[in-house]
Amino acid sequence: MKVPDITAHTGCLGTPDNTIESSLAGIAAGANLIEVDVQSTRDGIAFLFHDELSVFSTSTFSELNHPDLRRTLSPIYMDRELVTLEQLFEATIDTDVRYNLDLKTEEAAYSAIEVMERMGMTQRVFFTGNTQGVQHYRNRVVWNTPADWDPSEWLNNRDIVMETCDRLAREGYFGLNMHYLTCCQELVAYAHTKGLAVWVYTVDDPLHQRNMIRMGVDAITTCRVDTLRIIR
Repeated sequence: MKVPDITAHTGCLGTPDNTIESSLAGIAAGANLIEVDVQSTRDGIAFLFHDELSVFSTSTFSELNHPDLRRTLSPIYMDRELVTLEQLFEATIDTDVRYNLDLKTEEAAYSAIEVMERMGMTQRVFFTGNTQGVQHYRNRVVWNTPADWDPSEWLNNRDIVMETCDRLAREGYFGLNMHYLTCCQELVAYAHTKGLAVWVYTVDDPLHQRNMIRMGVDAITTCRVDTLRIIR
């Protein structure tokens, strides 16, 4: 049976989302990849944050990270600073972990790629989310499938799903990134015939974790890295 990679969802094991401690907790628990959300500021700094807010496009990182402003973004920033992608790489560069950068905007892609190239991290980075701006690194893109895909999609719209896989393979994408409830055995098998990896998120229940392993998916994103590591 295929052993999937474990991706630590940001905020795993009860840590705050998009923080250095979250990534380090995932690595310590045995994750092969860590997932973070990436945004970009007005001055092109890639930083970790989930929600897309208008203030990001009108503020420099220095302005955004000022205590008076950052505290309005989330309670977790009352006593900690925002984390840049560069800081995340610096904190984890000596490990062998890889990164799933969930891009929240097209602008975030350009900022993330600049950091990735400058720090020599290209072979350790994958992109999910808003990947329209990732044109020269399609071999690092795990394409997000439509939110309304579900197992019945394979039965009712098999041709559309297969054509999508065919197109992604022709265009050089790395694979598919999908919610685990939209995944099915037939889709995984067909994607693999096209050389596409299948990643699923966010799988915390052990029963669903076992089911994804049986389907043969290539990576499972979870907040419960500890549980999945035992099952796997």
